Parts: sequence; structure tokens; C-alpha cells
Amino acid sequence: MAEGREHEALNDARSRVMQQRQAVGERHPDYASSLNQLALLLIIDGDLEQAETLLQESLAIRQEALGEGHPDYATNLSSLGGLLWARGDLDGAEPMLWQAFQIRDQVFGATHPKTLASRQSLEQLLRARGEGSVVDDSVQEVADAVPIAMSAEPLTAPSHDQVEPTQAIAEPRGMIAGSSAHERAALVIRIKTLSGDFLRVGDRLASEVERWKTGGVPPTEALILDLTTCGQEFASLRDETLRLAEIAGISIHERSLDSLREIESLFREISEAESRREQLAAVQERALGVLDRVMSLEHPDLSEFAPLEVCKSQAEELRFEILNANPFELPETATRLAEGDHPFFRLLALVDGTENLSDDLWANSLEVVEHAFGKPLAVAVARAKLILPT
Repeated sequence: MAEGREHEALNDARSRVMQQRQAVGERHPDYASSLNQLALLLIIDGDLEQAETLLQESLAIRQEALGEGHPDYATNLSSLGGLLWARGDLDGAEPMLWQAFQIRDQVFGATHPKTLASRQSLEQLLRARGEGSVVDDSVQEVADAVPIAMSAEPLTAPSHDQVEPTQAIAEPRGMIAGSSAHERAALVIRIKTLSGDFLRVGDRLASEVERWKTGGVPPTEALILDLTTCGQEFASLRDETLRLAEIAGISIHERSLDSLREIESLFREISEAESRREQLAAVQERALGVLDRVMSLEHPDLSEFAPLEVCKSQAEELRFEILNANPFELPETATRLAEGDHPFFRLLALVDGTENLSDDLWANSLEVVEHAFGKPLAVAVARAKLILPT
């Protein structure tokens, strides 16, 4: 079930990339954002190679469109640096994490959560290389109080004048937020990295234990430091996983998470819960998009056309209901709107243009509109007297 949902999420993300490319072109920051989002889902899916290609492309677009001092460029640097680190390319990751840290420090200030997150990621990488801390310690006291996490870039969506009612939009409005794709991607990278560290340090430990037992040689200081670092990162990773589980609404009562295997198992539960949340968010957003367009309808000859005002009032009431519904208890009308099986959707299909509708579908849609909103409105639609503002 979880694999099916993850596959569906990847397909949706790929569709959004195509939609953005058609809507704004391949050099626009919005297209870069859609590439970045797809890359994060690929990281979660374990396809680091393809994710790296997309992050490189997104980084180049943002560099050209926004410049190297923009915080979105820093976000891309941080994502790509973390991925390179996970693949073992510390030389490639370090300059990216440095630059992301410097941009955020300049734009947001030293004590901003995003700056602190960049700083701690850089500190971790430097410790992994055995170089210790070479980052300015002026914000150490504040940094110690902030949990290590990759900063989240908001999911972006095309504006309503760029998409049709049937198209999925990524950013939920009014929905209780779950963990971001960045947070989950960061967790995947950290789990993979720590798993590799456990194997490496475990082999060294086994080797030194043999020397300790046979020759009385104590463990080296480097091994003790590595064991301490692994223990600290495991504790931090466990706490972060429990935090994301709580956000996802998963019961964490009496779950101690004493091994990486248990952490990975809980993470799969988190991913499944967030996939469901994201599906509901997409349904909610598509439904709200349809209602927003209905509420923008105009009669070019009449400033106040009573049948249209009644229709828009109904749309507004339904919009309020969907916007304020429990995220896991969306009304059935939200799904109908999202899937194109609602009179409001049929109304928009007629207003958008009849050239794409067969005669039978046009007649059926007009009948649905008349039944739902009355004959005067249906006549106005048939005579092309309702328009959407450009």
C-alpha cells in the first residue's frame, strides 16, 4: 500500500513538472521549485542518482533567475549538498553547505532557524571529515537549543490562471500541515548515512576489541570519538523521527526506538501517513481551485446578475466548508469537485469553451447546470454570457 502511494506521489510530482514547464518555461523559478520537489520525493524513494540530476538542474535555473544571494538558491545548495554527502561525496558537499550557510547568515541573520540548520549540517559534515568545528562559535548557545533538521522549502503551485480545474496543485490552503518533504528527505539521508557509519565504526570496533582482548591494547581515541558521535547522532535521529511521527498523528506511546531498524519502521509509517495527507491536500486544493474560479465568474452586460450571485454564494459556502473541514474528513463534495463530477465543474467546462466538448457532453453539462442552478443561469451559459476574467 505504501509503495503504491509513493509511486502515485512521484507520478503527481512528475505531472506538476510537465505542467510548470508548459506554463512558465524551463528557466523560471517556479519550474525549479517543481524539479526540487520531485527530487525530494526521489530521495525518499531511494533514487539518489536521478534526484541529483534534478537538483543540479534546479540549482542552475535558480542561479540564473534569482542570483547566488537568494535564499531559494541556498535551499537548493543545502538539498544538493546533503544528497552528495549521503552518497559519500564529502568534497562536493562541503562547499555547497558552506555557501548555503553564508547566504542564510547574510539574508536571515545568525540566529535564524534556517541559518542554524545550515550551520549544524556543516558542523556535522566537518566532524565526519575529522576536521572539527571551524564555523564561527558566536551563535553556539542558540544553535545548541535548535534541533538538527534540513530547513523546509514550501511546496509551490501554479497560480489559478495557469492551470485548469482538473490539474493538481501542490500547496494546500487551510489544511493542517504535516512534515515537509524536505524534512522527510533529510531524515532518509541521515538514516542512510548513520547506517553506513554504524557499519564502518562497527568493523573498527570489532578489530580493536580483538587487539584489546589479546594484547591489552585499549580502544583508540578516534574510535571512542566515533562511537560517541554515532551515539549522539542516533539519539538526535530518534528524537527527530518521534517528532515527525507526532506531527503525522502516529501514536508514539511507549515506543523507545532502540535500533535503526525500529527508526526505519516508524519512518515508513510516517511516509504512509504523509502520503495520505498529501493526497487529501491535493483533493482539497483542486476543489478550492474550482470554487475560486466559479466565484470569479462575471456577466459582461450586467453588474449584478441575480442567478449568478446565488450560484457564487453557494460556491462560497461550500468553499468555507471544505477549507475548514478536518483534513482527514473532507466532505464528499470536495472529491467530486476535484474529480470533475460536480455541477460547479460542469459550469466551468461550459464557460471555458465548448470547442473541447462533444455535443452530447455539452447538452448533458447544460442539463446538469440547469438542474443545479436554474434555467436563467443555464441560458446565460448557453448564450456565452458568463465569462472568466482574464
